[in-house]
Amino acid sequence: MNTFVKPYVPSGKSKKYINRIQKSFQSALKDFLDIGRALMDAEEELGRKEWLDMVTNSLPFSRRTAEKLVKVAKDKRINDPKNAQFLPPHWTSLHELT
Repeated sequence: MNTFVKPYVPSGKSKKYINRIQKSFQSALKDFLDIGRALMDAEEELGRKEWLDMVTNSLPFSRRTAEKLVKVAKDKRINDPKNAQFLPPHWTSLHELT
């Protein structure tokens, strides 16, 4: 049996959701990079000991997570705007790419 799958053509109503979801998707990537950059800036200004105290006692994630977010933020490939559309919006997936 030969089956042909028609390509999906979004309706006018679904286009607004597609746009909204795509913008949120891109925003998630930007937010993870911003968190990583903020962590880098904080460590540079505060020094390692105070940075570790801050991460351990005042942030909603572990030191290991903070270190992974910094690694993601330092990766030139992930920071290249040309690659943004191809990147996953979850920080753990981004970390796997580093």
